[in-house]
Amino acid sequence: MNTKEEGLYLIGEVAEICNISVKTLRYYDQIGLLQPEKVDGRNNYRYYSKIHMLYINIIKDLKSFGFSLQEIKMLLKREDLSILQEKLSMKLQDIIENIEAFESIQAKLERYIATVGQGKDILEDYDHIQYSAQPQYKIELKTIPPSQVLYTRYRCPCRPGIFIKRYSQLFSLIDQYKLHRMGSLMAVFHDRCTQFDHENADIEVCIEVAENRKDCPAIREFGGFMAATTLHRGKYADLVKGYQALMEWVQQNDYDVNGAAIEKYIIDAGSTSYEENYVTELILPVEKINKN
Repeated sequence: MNTKEEGLYLIGEVAEICNISVKTLRYYDQIGLLQPEKVDGRNNYRYYSKIHMLYINIIKDLKSFGFSLQEIKMLLKREDLSILQEKLSMKLQDIIENIEAFESIQAKLERYIATVGQGKDILEDYDHIQYSAQPQYKIELKTIPPSQVLYTRYRCPCRPGIFIKRYSQLFSLIDQYKLHRMGSLMAVFHDRCTQFDHENADIEVCIEVAENRKDCPAIREFGGFMAATTLHRGKYADLVKGYQALMEWVQQNDYDVNGAAIEKYIIDAGSTSYEENYVTELILPVEKINKN
């Protein structure tokens, strides 16, 4: 058989011309995707025509679009341009949705990296001043910018295990409403410190989100107030020291507390297993005392 006169090529020649492995061509034959023009019964050699080379390039293109081999097998029939257009359009939509999903993941990762970086910088600052069992608190007066937060608020015991459950509920809402978190987890303690009951506390847990979704009843406005703030490094059991430093500053500088205490967990158990490296921002809404 003069294969050259017939315009036929051995499988190895086709593999070299089309930059595809012989193993792949054999597999395509096995599944009925691309079968050779002829098979020599004496030596089992496979012969392909030039049209097969065209098919190979079409397969490569369709694979690069994300089509499965089973889908490609159907599309290779090329019997109806409308079907081809529809399938290509559907694949394009899938790709657009995937791009949006990856962009969301990218933004989330960038925020997470920034948060971890912020916490790392704070820890390094503490190390520079030889952090000890008697931390020095730097008090800052600032405006908390307005934002949208996803929240849940109800009375419950104020214990670490309960907070894990509460934040799990929050993340479930994020998934349910397809929201994008923008910052660190926070807790708002609505009881006054003189009325605080660890077993039945009015606690709101929240996190800033990008969306202001009217169909989500658990989104509210947050911020837009002046607050005295400080950073605490270490265990949550020692947060009282930070609050004491804040209250002393408030009293010494002629301010009144006029809102619920807020804890913003910059570095928490989600980032480190070492409690001494927890970084929590304590936030007390305040207003200047009018002495007139």
